[in-house]
Amino acid sequence: MSAKKNKRKKGISFSKKFFFTLLLVLIFFGTIEISLRIFNYRYSTTPLSVEYVEWIKNLGDKTFVPGKGIVITTFHKDKDLFWFPDADTTLTNSLGFRGPEISEKKSDIIRIVCMGDSVPQNGFPSYPRLLEKLLNENSRKFEVINAGIGSYSSYQGLVLLRKKILKLKPDIVTVQFGWNDHWAAWSHSDKELAKYWKFVGLRNFLGKFRFYQLFADLINSFREKTTKNFSYHPRVSPEEYRENLTEMIKLSKKHGFRLIFITAPTVLKANHPTAIYLARGSKLFPDPKRLNSVHAFYNEVLRSVARENGIEVLDLERIFENSPSPEKYFLKDGIHFCREGIKKTALLLKEKILKKN
Repeated sequence: MSAKKNKRKKGISFSKKFFFTLLLVLIFFGTIEISLRIFNYRYSTTPLSVEYVEWIKNLGDKTFVPGKGIVITTFHKDKDLFWFPDADTTLTNSLGFRGPEISEKKSDIIRIVCMGDSVPQNGFPSYPRLLEKLLNENSRKFEVINAGIGSYSSYQGLVLLRKKILKLKPDIVTVQFGWNDHWAAWSHSDKELAKYWKFVGLRNFLGKFRFYQLFADLINSFREKTTKNFSYHPRVSPEEYRENLTEMIKLSKKHGFRLIFITAPTVLKANHPTAIYLARGSKLFPDPKRLNSVHAFYNEVLRSVARENGIEVLDLERIFENSPSPEKYFLKDGIHFCREGIKKTALLLKEKILKKN
């Protein structure tokens, strides 16, 4: 009997120790969580939001600040696309795209989808929205959907086309990627990252806790400090960029929509504040002196794929380069369009679209 009592006492003692240890752990992490929330600490390895005008304003551009301040697109993690805009915000519709609600396609309307990164997504109005207005000046024949998404690469664009855009039954699709393709990969290239991006449900759950965000922040900071040499490999290599564009062409032929590629122009130079920030601040690119040549090379890949497959190209890079003062088309960041650039792009795109319609 005494042996049984001793076992029972040991069992109770262990249970109490386990309970109090668990309680202390919960109090510890709970205190951290509450403290981080009080100080509004947030961190993510994928974009939490895109603040369109705040950092551009900090560069000194006062021409692009909307009347009500900063407009923010928030994201959630997505198992196929890595991240995708939240629906029903002040900037997005119920599908997560920027703009008004998308109704069922009408037979007498030509539906255009403008795909790309933050360049087509950006602007007040964006160039897809202005394009729709210009195309419908005389009568309502066109509908333009803005499917540009901040920080997207052509890999994500291809997945987006397969998963969401084809369901919209477009007649015309415009494609403008490139910038994010040649930015440095965070850990793996986009194609490789897709293999590891399986537990998105668990990631979303853990990502809600600030102590988990702090842990990820500390791990990544330690990794950066212990890495002696910055090894640059892009999110999408030139070869993969070519493959992604080629796959888009195959889908256009299979599903019968007209495809228009658009090159990405810029006025960035090696000494530009944005180029320096990309190399030293965000570490999205290794050397500001190489930025122009690498960016131009990706544009040339796009032209090459288009030539080989008979695809139309709106060559904004060359058009803007040959303009008397190309700087007037850009915000201070040298990447995104100001109102003049948006207007110019919409007018040129309208002209190209109407040539065959």
